[in-house]
Amino acid sequence: MGDSSGGAQSSFEGLRQNQAVVLLDILRESTRTERSFVERRYCEKASGFPETLAFLTTIQAVEEAGDGLRIGTDFADMERQGPLGTSGAILRLLLGTDTPYRRELLQYLGQFRVWNGAAVHRPSVESRSAESAVRNYLIDFGILSYDQGASCYRLGREFSQLYAFATRQHRAMTPAQLKRRMEARETLGVEAEFAMVQFERRRVGAQLEQWVEHVSIRDVAAGYDILSVSVCEDGSTVPRYIEVKAVPVDSQRFFWSENEVAMAELFGAWYYLYLVPVVADGRIAADAVRIVQDPHVAVLGSGSNWIVETGVVQCRLAPDAQRDELCDEVEE
Repeated sequence: MGDSSGGAQSSFEGLRQNQAVVLLDILRESTRTERSFVERRYCEKASGFPETLAFLTTIQAVEEAGDGLRIGTDFADMERQGPLGTSGAILRLLLGTDTPYRRELLQYLGQFRVWNGAAVHRPSVESRSAESAVRNYLIDFGILSYDQGASCYRLGREFSQLYAFATRQHRAMTPAQLKRRMEARETLGVEAEFAMVQFERRRVGAQLEQWVEHVSIRDVAAGYDILSVSVCEDGSTVPRYIEVKAVPVDSQRFFWSENEVAMAELFGAWYYLYLVPVVADGRIAADAVRIVQDPHVAVLGSGSNWIVETGVVQCRLAPDAQRDELCDEVEE
């Protein structure tokens, strides 16, 4: 199996989501597990048996036992527990282990950008062919669609977290950057983040606290600081993307980067602002946090009770100009 970069064959070549479902259904319904029998049954309904089996065994959805095949234990557990059944279990296994499939998938999704509240991709003519296998698999899966009017591929809103996951993988901090980030813990902003991580772990409880992740420790450009979960009325969970701001007690004023606004628009009701007040003596008041859900609407939308300042221009000296000025000073 090759990586899609550099002209190598795609790991997804010849692979379709419906083929994976067919093979899993046969293993689930049949009492016979011999590979030759399973392959005959499969070929009556679908093509690409070698590619499909290689994919499912690599992500551990299917296990080989001698000459027999069986559904993997982890897959069976995920299928029973997850709301999306077979497809959801395949996706979770695909993303959960470092394989050529995952690397190619994340590399592809890492090219998407937020535009008009959605993660979209407009490939060049040259790259369309190279991306066709992974793209067609995602379309077949229902994750991706083509927007004819906007001439772009659009990630389904319910799969927006895939975009966040993919972009984070491409912006991992170096050990030196991580060390500097940890050393900055005493600054108000970072202190507020650490306090909200603890707040979230208490909020979700012991059974879910492992899902609370301090994202900005490793990726300051993610567009949110903490990844957590919200529990729905039916007991299922959805992602909660949290941006933490240390703010003055009176005005609650904060600065919002363009990337953070884009992520807030993309995730909608899954995105939260946690505004942590800074009291008179310079301490943060974590117990008085103001939580704003869907701030792209609540703060920027019409009828909002927030005053939004736009048109602020940020200026800084270009690196080349800084070096020139330094050289001039040295020569003098």
